[in-house]
Amino acid sequence: MKKIIIIILLIIIIGCISGFFIKKIFFPNDKQLIKKTINTVVKNLEEKNIPKFMKHFSLSYRDNYGNTYGTLNFAVKYVLSQVGSLSIKLSQMKIKIKNTPNGKRAIVKFVAYATGWSGGAEVAQEGGRFYLKLKKEYFKWKIYRFGGVKLNFQ
Repeated sequence: MKKIIIIILLIIIIGCISGFFIKKIFFPNDKQLIKKTINTVVKNLEEKNIPKFMKHFSLSYRDNYGNTYGTLNFAVKYVLSQVGSLSIKLSQMKIKIKNTPNGKRAIVKFVAYATGWSGGAEVAQEGGRFYLKLKKEYFKWKIYRFGGVKLNFQ
C-alpha cells in the first residue's frame, strides 16, 4: 500500500515538473514574445529581408516621421539600397504591457545604435533613445507606432 502511494506521489511530482517546463517552452510569456519579435525585426533589417521585416508591422502603422505602413516599405527599401551592410545594437530595453478594451498593448523603450557601410567605407552612424508601441493581433505582437524619445538635459 505504501509503495502505491509513493508511486502516485512521484507521478504527480513528475507531472507538475514536466507541465512547468512544457508551459515555459511552448507557451512563453508576452515579454519574451515581444523581445523575440524585436530581435527578429532587427535581424531581418540587417539581412535586408524587407518582406519578412514588414510582416512585423500592423497595417495601421504610423510614426513620428510621417510614415505609414506603405511609405515605410518604400523608405526602408531606399535606405537599404544606399548601404552595403548594416549593424544594429539595442540596449536598455524596457517593456510595459497593458490590458485595454481593444486588446493587449505594449510600450517598449530602448537605446539603439546603427552603423551602415557601403563598399568598405563607413556611411553613417546613428544612435538614440526610441520607443515602439505594439499590439497583439491574432496571437502575434505587431508594431503600430515608432518614434524617438525627447531627451531633457537640465
